[in-house]
Amino acid sequence: MQTPKCDLVISNCAILPMNNSDLIMNGVITVKDGRITYVGANKTFEKVRADVAVEAKGKVAMPGLINCHTHVPMTLFRGMAEDQPLDTWLKKTI
Repeated sequence: MQTPKCDLVISNCAILPMNNSDLIMNGVITVKDGRITYVGANKTFEKVRADVAVEAKGKVAMPGLINCHTHVPMTLFRGMAEDQPLDTWLKKTI
């Protein structure tokens, strides 16, 4: 049987999943064609060939915090001008 191939493998990292699962210690993440194809424990991982291999011991892999720079400050304005349409609130009030 031929060894599977991926573009990127990140190994031996701690993985913080966002699906209410526990932290995965000594984890592996594989990526092929820009998509994550495997996330899990190293001990259950089938070896793959990869174009790029990253040894991530001592590192944590976690989802990105997307667009926090605009949404977090907006919490300060909750309840302010609630009667306005969203477009007016965003462009004039805020």
